[in-house]
Amino acid sequence: MYKKLKLTTISELIKNIYCSLSVLIIGCASAYAVEFNKDLIEAEDRENVNLSQFETDGQLPVGKYSLNALINNKRTPIHLDLQWVLIDNQTAVCLTPEQLTLLGFTDEIIEVAQQNLIDGCYPIEKEKQITTYLDKGKMQLSISAPQAWLKYKDANWTPPELWDHGIAGAFLDYNLYASHYAPHQGDNSQNISSYGQAGVNLGAWRLRTDYQYDQSFNNGKSQANNLDFPRIYLFRPIPAINAKLTIGQYDTESSIFDSFHFFWRFVEKR
Repeated sequence: MYKKLKLTTISELIKNIYCSLSVLIIGCASAYAVEFNKDLIEAEDRENVNLSQFETDGQLPVGKYSLNALINNKRTPIHLDLQWVLIDNQTAVCLTPEQLTLLGFTDEIIEVAQQNLIDGCYPIEKEKQITTYLDKGKMQLSISAPQAWLKYKDANWTPPELWDHGIAGAFLDYNLYASHYAPHQGDNSQNISSYGQAGVNLGAWRLRTDYQYDQSFNNGKSQANNLDFPRIYLFRPIPAINAKLTIGQYDTESSIFDSFHFFWRFVEKR
């Protein structure tokens, strides 16, 4: 009986020591933190300097930064000016609804963001399914999000959110031909002909016209000339429905019937 009691006491003692060590180890692990020595800062008001925002990896001081963004390891073709805001004594990236749209998030996620804006933007890490990683060296933000929260994307397709109207301008695409005929007897003759396309871009609108020009001379004197515009039309994209609106002279496209000109307003689904 004495030996059994003694063994039980020793067993409980070992168990208590093991539990104490476990609590101590776990407690030390959870108490680990990074602290900065403010004595290294040469400033009179160094006690007022807050370095806590640098204690966690992947944080930036409050402000706006220009960087690249990756969505689920796929690079986006845009450069964003992203805001970092202070939340619970830590800084976090904050995206506007417009930026979420450019990054390809669905309308449902954007609606949630609009209802929970902080200073005009939404801290996306409030969503537990979204994580971010900031590479300060490359100034590159990697965002991981459920694929169901993102719109369809393809390497060979540009979503409507990224369509760009381009710059205003005009152009002339032409082909020019000239000939000179000089027989041993008789009059000399010359001919100049040109054809191509001219256009003007203004905002989302595109004005295009095909042209044909022909000029003939006899002994250097103009005999006849002709300028024709076989097709003039105006068009613009409609990103909301992934279509193109065309107004003017339009050519039908068919692999069965011959094409023909007609004047009409035409919406072509892409």
